Amino acid sequence: QALSVFGLVRPTTVRSGVALMTTGATVISSVGFTCAGGVNLKALGTNTDLIYLGGSLVGTSFGYQLEPGENVFFNVSNISMVYGMAKSGTQTLSYFAS
Repeated sequence: QALSVFGLVRPTTVRSGVALMTTGATVISSVGFTCAGGVNLKALGTNTDLIYLGGSLVGTSFGYQLEPGENVFFNVSNISMVYGMAKSGTQTLSYFAS
């Protein structure tokens, strides 16, 4: 059960992992995880191309762009709401949700 401190809900569990992004929209984690804090996403520094993030209709012309080594935080209620895709090849995205 989450603890509330001055109206803020503190996470009591976390989930982390990696997702392989290809050139089609893919959910970051097919196993849903309810987030109290949100999700941090990081494109591995060894990636060779961009990753685009967004909803299920993410695309290269309207996704949030991550270069190799960049990271972003999304304040979402469930990690299964976030999709990604690679501009080319297979790129790796790590995540930490709480």
